[in-house]
Amino acid sequence: MARHTKVIDVVSDKVNSRRRRSIVVAPDPQVPNRAEPAGLTWDSNLSAHLDRAGKSRMQEAQRCALAIKIGQVQGNYHLQKAVYRQTESASQPSSTVPGLTNGQVSQVQANLTTNPQAAVNTIAKALADKGQVTLSYIEGNTIGYVGDRSRMRPGRYGDTSLTPGTGLPRPCRVIIGPDAVESVSTLYSTIMHEYQHVLQYRTGRTGEEAATELEAYLWEVENLEKTGMWRRVRAMAELPGQLTHWWEELSTNDERERYRTRYKAARETIRRLNERRLEEQSRQQRGRG
Repeated sequence: MARHTKVIDVVSDKVNSRRRRSIVVAPDPQVPNRAEPAGLTWDSNLSAHLDRAGKSRMQEAQRCALAIKIGQVQGNYHLQKAVYRQTESASQPSSTVPGLTNGQVSQVQANLTTNPQAAVNTIAKALADKGQVTLSYIEGNTIGYVGDRSRMRPGRYGDTSLTPGTGLPRPCRVIIGPDAVESVSTLYSTIMHEYQHVLQYRTGRTGEEAATELEAYLWEVENLEKTGMWRRVRAMAELPGQLTHWWEELSTNDERERYRTRYKAARETIRRLNERRLEEQSRQQRGRG
């Protein structure tokens, strides 16, 4: 739609004598086409309509009614534009948690303290919609939140176990604890950490705890930018220790050789992103100085 502007002279009521008022109709071509009110469009038909109105010397009340109608159209247009821009922004990847959209991050943040289960559900659904998790692998198709500290002691972010029964594969029970809801990034990373254990149960790779935990922590490090965890000082301080601990717990050289490349790359990723975070903080401090 081409940009155009039409200035309309409107005559007010007789009480205030004659006064000229301008209404500018200037649609934004960047906003998608929208349904327009019947009988009134943004193109030259509007100009022609007003010209005919002037030539036929419409009654003053009719001309005022037409002006009001134009004002309503203009108001609706700006409202639609604002809604469109807000919707467009909500669907864009978040700058802080690029693996989620702005809208999803806002929704999770709103529920972290007041309704943690809803926050978990929002991320789980977002990941399922992108095919990154399969909720049917999880009991009740739901990742649960447990706030009871007797079940989820401090420092334990989540837990995954097989549901009672026999035979494999069968659904896993996944729960998330209070420590995981300290931020959107922490919750996102914890959910995906536990989902690595779900996949291990599905494929029967549950023999050695060190290997299963190392795999889950490697996923977290390899996706630090996607989850936004690289900006979490506490996480970036804890992850190297977790990697080293589980690496050293591997029972055989064959196991170490299997993970050696990923382990070395993960250590380098942490070093690089720590430097990046510190540089970012330094720029922010200089900007405030």
